[in-house]
Amino acid sequence: MAYSESYTCDVCGKQKSEKDRWWLAWVDCFEGQSSAEDQPLLKVTRWQRSHAHLAGVKHLCGALCAGTMMDRWMSEQHENPEMHCDPVSVHGVPEQVTEISRKAMGFSPAVARAPLSIEMKAGHPRGEE
Repeated sequence: MAYSESYTCDVCGKQKSEKDRWWLAWVDCFEGQSSAEDQPLLKVTRWQRSHAHLAGVKHLCGALCAGTMMDRWMSEQHENPEMHCDPVSVHGVPEQVTEISRKAMGFSPAVARAPLSIEMKAGHPRGEE
């Protein structure tokens, strides 16, 4: 007996087909020097079926829906700037997803705390949002 699985975009409701190039997103924790400094962060990675099944992982059909999800998430963060990592939502994502994303990004807590140098492209002066 064969079975089929279907995935739906968590933003727009579109049904995934085999040829579509989708994305996965989840909330993780940017660890501070103390738990009071921990900050939630949103992670996005390309589709991988085995990760699509994991708790807390959102399915996104493309850049527009990924941007919409990020916009909504950022709005929630601005509404509650004192928000720290929520153990239920952050740790609801299995450690294997978090560990895979850390390895893929070459994550280390010391590097994560270092300032990030960002190159601005022409037409986007610093300070504009």
